[in-house]
Amino acid sequence: MTRHRRGHRAIVAVLIALGAAIAVLGLTSPASALDRCTVGQRVLSPAGRPATVVSLNGTACVIRVDGQSFTDTYAAFMLSAAPGGQPNTPTPAPRTPAVPNPSTSTTGGPATGLYQCVSGAAGNLTLRILGGGRYANAQGVTGRYSYDAASRRLRFSGGPWDGYGGRVLDGGRIGLSADVNSSFYQMTCDRRGN
Repeated sequence: MTRHRRGHRAIVAVLIALGAAIAVLGLTSPASALDRCTVGQRVLSPAGRPATVVSLNGTACVIRVDGQSFTDTYAAFMLSAAPGGQPNTPTPAPRTPAVPNPSTSTTGGPATGLYQCVSGAAGNLTLRILGGGRYANAQGVTGRYSYDAASRRLRFSGGPWDGYGGRVLDGGRIGLSADVNSSFYQMTCDRRGN
């Protein structure tokens, strides 16, 4: 047997022994690192704290560590799958009474103002409907939306919700979906103020 082949076998033996030691000691293996995130997914932060993926920012994962009110953004490979890894239903934000304003604008589209959007798996987000077919997220990043009065459908273009769709629901609520043609809304938004 050549020296090269013996060296290769020794390296393989060391890797197998290392893998066995990791399994016996119960250490987290690098295989638990993520290659992508999904909204609602339970993860461990780089510091090993349990968290929930609340949104995506391009390919980055925006997470909220359990017990914290703010979010952090990480590349998926920096996070690990949480034990069980199932979507978590976060504690909903305190609800304020709905504003008793008209549910739609005078043009029939969604009323301007601040909307609190909730999804069991995705957490809480805010949407601000601005005048002139414009919208903004909580950070003030704007985009445009179009509204079809016959179907009451919304279509977002530009900004953080580019490509998303929705519908003005009964009572002025807004249903949102990643699929513009869907009639299932992953998130619903209630108007909370101006």
